[in-house]
Amino acid sequence: MLGYSRYCGIKPQVQYFYYTGDAFKPFDPASAYATPPPDLKTITVDGASVPFVVRVEGGSINRFLYTIAMLAPFAQAPGAVQAPDGLLWNRRLVYWMRGGAGIGHQQGTAMWFNDGLWSAERQLMPMLLGRGYAVITTSGNESGVQLNMRLSEETAMMTKEHFIEAYGVPRHTIGIGASGGALQQYLPAQNRPGLLDAGIPIQSYPDMITQSIPISDCPLLE
Repeated sequence: MLGYSRYCGIKPQVQYFYYTGDAFKPFDPASAYATPPPDLKTITVDGASVPFVVRVEGGSINRFLYTIAMLAPFAQAPGAVQAPDGLLWNRRLVYWMRGGAGIGHQQGTAMWFNDGLWSAERQLMPMLLGRGYAVITTSGNESGVQLNMRLSEETAMMTKEHFIEAYGVPRHTIGIGASGGALQQYLPAQNRPGLLDAGIPIQSYPDMITQSIPISDCPLLE
């Protein structure tokens, strides 16, 4: 049990996952580096073969749940959340924004790597991480959780600030997201210059109102 917090907060935690070629599985850095799992894939970084192991930090920021993922060059001590080794990080950051459409406000769930990835994430996440990108995401930038764009901007700023303090300043930050995740990119790009240096809105649409009216009203009339 995580316990109760009036700030909806949990302490940061770090877990490791390895890639099999099809999925991510939990990885025990205390023993698995010495005795790798038989289905552990390797990747080539700067001409050297390294195990495809990902370090994932999770916690809460602004009452929402965030994750930060990047390649792990070696095992760190349990609880070593701050100042991780970014040896395999290419200094580029991807801000992943999930889609959907939610009514109301909730905390949502974190993007976790053993069983919490959506279909597109299962396809693209290995490609991004394997090329050295760091990937951050938070349930506050998931439109299926909440649609307050000002709150989304605030949460994105706080999450990126935490990333910079813990990992360093990225060369650039690229937003990516489909459907409602595309919607999450427009207003932050307009209202918070510098938060995103580029955006990849997939299955784009401008706002919820013009989408919800034909969906909810036209079938009834027809």
